Amino acid sequence: MQRIAGITIVTFGLLTAQTWAENEQEHVTSRDEAEEGTEQDALSVEQLHKLHSMIDGDANGKLSVAELLAYSEKIRRTVVAKDIHSIIGDMDSNKDGKLDLPELLKDMESYGHGSEEERKEADLRKEEETEKFKAADADKNGLLEQQEIPALFYPETHEGVLEVTARTSLARKDADKNGLLTPQEFWEDSHVAEGGSMSEEDHAEFRKLDVDRSGMLDVEEIKAWESGRFHTLDAMEKLLQLADADGDLHVTPAELAGAREKIA
Repeated sequence: MQRIAGITIVTFGLLTAQTWAENEQEHVTSRDEAEEGTEQDALSVEQLHKLHSMIDGDANGKLSVAELLAYSEKIRRTVVAKDIHSIIGDMDSNKDGKLDLPELLKDMESYGHGSEEERKEADLRKEEETEKFKAADADKNGLLEQQEIPALFYPETHEGVLEVTARTSLARKDADKNGLLTPQEFWEDSHVAEGGSMSEEDHAEFRKLDVDRSGMLDVEEIKAWESGRFHTLDAMEKLLQLADADGDLHVTPAELAGAREKIA
């Protein structure tokens, strides 16, 4: 994923850390830290039970993957909202709390002063950022207000900006210009481009992304990758595998507490 600034994939570890930073503002107690065999950053059983109730949207006492994903998205948006002021920083040259296109592009002036290839890449980046700016500008007034700015830097929070990001990513890798990516095209910026072969993990990730089983990825499938949803879903499924002791595809408070050392 390409972004100016962003959040790494929301794993359960970040979920728990952010939850307690926002809602409890407390550290794990010294008693919990001293428990034999438990990492110092592991949450207590009591904290995990409370966390479970916060994620359990339908209050049925069991967490599903859908509920984990929904809560992860909620936390992501909370982090994004708090991060915006530090992100725009010196970009907001007139300090009006808004961002216009010249301010955005001025921040990119240092790009593309090397080779011809680097200059072309810089021009493509500026075109992409311009299109993302236009997509994020909901009221089309040429300014990004506080509520519009997050979409520019976090495309996964705005469908229009995500569309631009995914289409740009696809176009850069689409060697035969057919609007679709083969496995080789998709992994072109990795070890495959250096003459290496695709690993089984590469093949497995591509197959999982290829929802329609066409053997190629379209822009909708690329969105799952660029948004981080693919990785978040993978992380939540792994959490379920770790904690779901009875194999019913749901996690109870007791199961979550039982897996506390594994998910710390």
